[in-house]
Amino acid sequence: ELLVALAIMSAAFAIIWSTFSVTVRAWTRGSELLDNLHRGDFVMEELVIGLRSAAFFDSAPGKYGFRLKDHGSGIDSADTISWVASGTAFLPPDSPLANGLHRLVVNIEDNDEGKPAVTVRAFPHLAEVDEDSVLVDKWYISTEVRGLNCEVYVEEDEDWKDEWEDTNSIPRLVHLTLF
Repeated sequence: ELLVALAIMSAAFAIIWSTFSVTVRAWTRGSELLDNLHRGDFVMEELVIGLRSAAFFDSAPGKYGFRLKDHGSGIDSADTISWVASGTAFLPPDSPLANGLHRLVVNIEDNDEGKPAVTVRAFPHLAEVDEDSVLVDKWYISTEVRGLNCEVYVEEDEDWKDEWEDTNSIPRLVHLTLF
């Protein structure tokens, strides 16, 4: 009787242990997926905050306009968007640009490890700097976002376009997709 009881108890513990280990693995995997989702949410939230703080003045429209470089669409797209902002979105906490207007350039580039990452550059809004210049410091926001697609609404055509030719203004509507 003791051997039968020991065998039943061993079988019960084996079932309980396998159930516990499957549950822990599922919990861990779910947590990882949720973390990755939150990283995408963070990038999207920063983009929204940054675009809402866009600044434009008619006095020098060429210096304040929205710029879009289309690099295809889909999961491998890596569009580049640029605008003048007054807020602190995407800026490091100690950035001297946080107290004034600055141009933000957001795109997808390979980081130091060769992984695609959301890359941000910021510089004074009136500076005569090429947006792709290596002289402008860049920092990586997230390696979980591997693609960026931007479309703007063109009112004359009443359609979404992946090109923004009117760089002397800001589009009224912007549609962003992160992959």
